[in-house]
Amino acid sequence: MLKSSSKASTMPEATNPTELKHIRKSVEESIILGIINLADTIRKKGDVICHRYNITTQQWILMLHLANDPNIPYFEGSRMKKQMVAAELADALNVSRPNITNLINSLIEKNLVRQIENKRDRRQKYLALTEDGWKIIDGIEPIRRKSNRKLLADLTADDKQNFFGFLKYCIEKFALAPKS
Repeated sequence: MLKSSSKASTMPEATNPTELKHIRKSVEESIILGIINLADTIRKKGDVICHRYNITTQQWILMLHLANDPNIPYFEGSRMKKQMVAAELADALNVSRPNITNLINSLIEKNLVRQIENKRDRRQKYLALTEDGWKIIDGIEPIRRKSNRKLLADLTADDKQNFFGFLKYCIEKFALAPKS
């Protein structure tokens, strides 16, 4: 037990974890924490793969967007085949404009992404993969496919479709949820 100063403390005394009064077991909380844990685990595995190519998982995901990867949920509604700008990438990756600018600048410095000036609006710059960027996409793709097949090997085709449907539902639900 912690000693308090002469002033009366409003903090509760430490309790045994099995006697928590403010946190209760909840299937909803367990689902969300499980999804977070799963995402962290997948990101860590992605970091190991991407490290071989001197990029981060977040940079690789950005590059997949520029490659118009058909597996990215962001493209599902629009099937974009046009070049993207930084604002669209920030929206797709759910990151701030300063964050996307840093990611893009890092990839430009590595000669993996280039900017293309919009002829109608010189303030707007389209983004595209360079030849070196495409080499990384092509290098990681077979590793990604093999890893995903191994991870999902025990699921039936129906299980995979149901799981993907649930993920899409969650993404849509969270996107519509009020910001808190």
